[in-house]
Amino acid sequence: LPSANPPPPPPPPPLHPSRPLPPSPCLPPSSPSPLPSPSLLLINTPVESVIMKFGIAACLLLTTIVSVNARKCNTCWLTSLQCSAVKPISSTDSGASPVATSSCIFGYSDGTYSNEDPENGLEPLVFNIPIKTGCGLKSYTDPSSPFYYCNKTAASTNSKIMFGQINDVLQQHIKGKCDKTHVCTMDSTGSDTYYSNNVGYTATIPFISDKGMKVFAIVYIDDPSTAGDVQMVELTVPKLDSKTGNVSSWKSVSVIDSVYSSSAKGVYQPAGGSLTPWCTAIGGEKVPVSQDILQFFSNKAPLPTEMNYGWVTESRVEIDYSASVIKRYALGRIQATATFAMPDKKTVYLSDGSVVYMFVSKLVKDLRNGTLYAANFSKETVKWVKLNSVNESDMVAEVAKSKGWLDYWEGSAYLDATAKSCNTGYQRVFTNQERCWRPKSAVEKYACLLYPKDCAMFKGATYNLSGVTGFAYNMDDKGATGKELGLNKFFISFSTVSTDMQTSLGGSSVVRPCGSVYMFTIGKVDNCTLLNANCDDATKATSAKSPYTSYALNSYKVDIVNGLPLDTDRSKCEPSLPSQPSYIHFASYHNTLFIADGGSLHESNHVWLLDFSGQGRPFVPTSIFRAPRGSMIEGVSWMNNLVGDGRSYLSISVGSGPQPGFIGYLGPFTLKGYNAGSYDMLTNIGCPIRGEQDYLYDATKYVDKLS
Repeated sequence: LPSANPPPPPPPPPLHPSRPLPPSPCLPPSSPSPLPSPSLLLINTPVESVIMKFGIAACLLLTTIVSVNARKCNTCWLTSLQCSAVKPISSTDSGASPVATSSCIFGYSDGTYSNEDPENGLEPLVFNIPIKTGCGLKSYTDPSSPFYYCNKTAASTNSKIMFGQINDVLQQHIKGKCDKTHVCTMDSTGSDTYYSNNVGYTATIPFISDKGMKVFAIVYIDDPSTAGDVQMVELTVPKLDSKTGNVSSWKSVSVIDSVYSSSAKGVYQPAGGSLTPWCTAIGGEKVPVSQDILQFFSNKAPLPTEMNYGWVTESRVEIDYSASVIKRYALGRIQATATFAMPDKKTVYLSDGSVVYMFVSKLVKDLRNGTLYAANFSKETVKWVKLNSVNESDMVAEVAKSKGWLDYWEGSAYLDATAKSCNTGYQRVFTNQERCWRPKSAVEKYACLLYPKDCAMFKGATYNLSGVTGFAYNMDDKGATGKELGLNKFFISFSTVSTDMQTSLGGSSVVRPCGSVYMFTIGKVDNCTLLNANCDDATKATSAKSPYTSYALNSYKVDIVNGLPLDTDRSKCEPSLPSQPSYIHFASYHNTLFIADGGSLHESNHVWLLDFSGQGRPFVPTSIFRAPRGSMIEGVSWMNNLVGDGRSYLSISVGSGPQPGFIGYLGPFTLKGYNAGSYDMLTNIGCPIRGEQDYLYDATKYVDKLS
């Protein structure tokens, strides 16, 4: 860090200055390039883990006793975050409550640093929970009832439903029994209204109109016992009281039930959500069994079938402040566990946990027509396989008449039953492994969209990835110094790296039972760069002029950060590192990757921060949030300058545990003095403010209206 008595600061730098890195207390000053490559600092063995833990402790201790510079310039932007670490659960800690970091050191584009100094315009970090499951109706705010855990704002909340409430096929509440720990079970003889604690991904969307500012959270309720739900909650954002200097808390205003269009047949157990650059939430859904269809969707002919489920959904806030959920059939029946829309507003990444897909739409913000591809990973290289193209209206018509697998695939007996080899033109596929298969030529495009994993396997894509759980992307391609470690990079989290996955990928891949995050470069892909393409030089030159997208993954580094099993208990993961990572999010231009634990191999799940600034800081993760024991972290999102007041927040969704699920916000990360033209005000970071009267409306308005 800079010395305690620095010289006067230089003039504000240009947007991309060429400035040497500040000195670091954790690296020798003679190092010409403190962090030349992430691969040099990877933690790959238990021995290295122990060494790094002691090194990190020494560095953090030194950091705490070194003075920090106050921020002086007016046009700097945040380039790094180093926060106080949240400790794992100890033997004396019940772990019943969430814990978040309370202080951070901010690094800026001119090389200076500051902490939460009120005189510098920064505000203390606070973790707020505006709403928990079970809150939302006035009848549940009686102090004498077991439901009085609702926060104080619930007293003024007059919602249509409780947060987490699930309804049945007749849109009536499901009966249940709820105990004093606020956990409910379905029970037809119960006197309580059943609600789920399984809070999933949350998309926070600001909205401005002639009536003022509103903020909505679109929340997935991924309940394993029911169909789940997609709910919308109206929130109020913290505000600064100019007289007292105090900042208010996040509060809930109302819970608004989701709106299912009749053609969509409802949404089943939503998962894998992400926020698009045009301010909608996209995600996947699972496929129900027939009994669940009868109970939660329809008991009248014609009954929905399993073909009505497993699609990508797009949830959004309409101009009248209502919520809508629309199924996007052109992206395939993927049952997505992870989704991500790129800045071109055309390229969308998806995964079912085993295959990585890329959808490229014909028009920006319009997911009704495009082409689906699948990735082949091999020795740090990515090649793409074209599955097929279809438009939404044709796919909807096909789903309505579809009967199942044999309508689209034709089989052939194994050529060798022991080796399970196939005749020419046939391949082994995922859905039915009793024989070899190929798509029927007359309906191949539908076969590949209705059964995308089988089509990907048939055409040569990698199909045995183990637990693809999250996508993230850093849209910054220049940085403040040019030495940042994650410029223009894409990230994929794997809950585990299995032996099958390692064998399939080859190269540097290593089996990782505690999971890993890989980092990818992106570039163009065209007809001649697809897998097994055979083009002459003239065709290559012509094809290169018309790429399908400029946001295709093309190479990768393994284990940018990974978990490690404990030496003493291989069924547990090292507590100082992420465990089976699930949701991830990159704060573009701020060089920060957020990683959420998944699984149950830690005593409690954490959110980790990894600094990619290259400013001489250790390239190791720091825990900044700990969920209650037994709860899962179901979403994490950085919300840059959410409502235009210079305050950024980290959204964290927690659910699936033995107590109420909730959505929470860590912040504010207040960077006063930022001008409207500075990097932190770029409107394409996160979600721009929507609204009919707002000048950003043209950038975010929906291209299709509800029918």
